[in-house]
Amino acid sequence: DTVSILDFGLARSEKSPNLTRHGEVLGTPNYMAPEVLRGGRALPSADVYSIGVMLFRILTGSLPFERDSPLAVAMAHLQAPVPVEKLVPPRVPEAIGNLVRRCLEKDAALRYDDARELGAALDRMSEDGQAPDRRHRTEKPFGKSQQITKILSFDELPQSVRDAVAAKAATPPPREDSGSGPVPKVDTKPIPIPADERPTEVVKPLPKEEPSKEAPRRLPVILIVDDDDDLRPLLVRILTRAGFTALAASSGRAALDTLYANEVDLILMDVMMPGMDGFDTLRVVRSQPRFSKVPVIMMSAAADQSRKAFAQQAGAVEYLQKPMEKGELVSRIWARLSPLGFGVPATPAP
Repeated sequence: DTVSILDFGLARSEKSPNLTRHGEVLGTPNYMAPEVLRGGRALPSADVYSIGVMLFRILTGSLPFERDSPLAVAMAHLQAPVPVEKLVPPRVPEAIGNLVRRCLEKDAALRYDDARELGAALDRMSEDGQAPDRRHRTEKPFGKSQQITKILSFDELPQSVRDAVAAKAATPPPREDSGSGPVPKVDTKPIPIPADERPTEVVKPLPKEEPSKEAPRRLPVILIVDDDDDLRPLLVRILTRAGFTALAASSGRAALDTLYANEVDLILMDVMMPGMDGFDTLRVVRSQPRFSKVPVIMMSAAADQSRKAFAQQAGAVEYLQKPMEKGELVSRIWARLSPLGFGVPATPAP
């Protein structure tokens, strides 16, 4: 019998938080590799990590990291060691346990390169019962750039190819005294220009156009994302009076809709929101080339250092703790917009 494993990660579900919601979350935190959680590229070795999580669950009946929230799960994948005590005989054969542990290495360089190499390791394991350890491997299996090619001798070539080669070899190279006449020589002498046709002044090349350092001639646009119906309009009033154009969204989904419909220069976003929280929204924003350079300032009432570290790893430029002083908030925003060419107005808007 053949067992087929299908990925329903892009299926839409309103009940299961473990399934990726279409267009929002770009992965399932329980199965995501550490480098992907940090915002890095999802290379084939990241798929190997996800396969390792699947194998761990199949063999032990539980996930490697079971926590109370997606954020806690992500932080565990980034920092916590894999509970290898669940991958020991007699519950799990030693060779299988070694293979799963290698799949779940935090460092992608210590994992199998891709599913093909992982499959090859499984094939070798069926022969000798051992899973090779990457850190002690002395040779690498042939990849696409290391194929073994058979070199044919001349007698093994097709007759038509041999005839063409023989005819080419029998044709003498062209000579200057052949029937087609001598090869004309190219005259390399400069062509004299009459004195009355020579330019009377030197034409200077146009100077290179320097990039404009002029500040954008519009107010910077700030998108405020917060589900607090009292705080959100207050932030809009504060930032409008400080010289910004303020847009507001009450959820992560609404924030993405606003981003696609407007040119936004900075995002000020709360972390704790129902459904799609601030971290999930930040990951989606950073995955889109159009918004990847937009500064994002996260804010939360929680002073947890792990949240701050995760926000920075996910791509936030700052993490502010609520409540915050109005003047400090405005100065932090201007500090992030100044490198983009925006200047602080001489007099704040009334």
